[in-house]
Amino acid sequence: MRDEMKTERLQVVVEPSVLRRIDDFRFGSRIGSRSEATRILIEKGLQNEKAEAAPATPA
Repeated sequence: MRDEMKTERLQVVVEPSVLRRIDDFRFGSRIGSRSEATRILIEKGLQNEKAEAAPATPA
């Protein structure tokens, strides 16, 4: 995913409290831009969703 060109623009409207959480994540992780922090958080959310949707393997 990281090798792909960033060619699509996505505009998102969020509440101020969500924006503060994104900025807290950004600054805490020392990420250079709000856009990059948002991309990382979206990717993490999608990975988490995929992991939760996967069938559990018996131990």
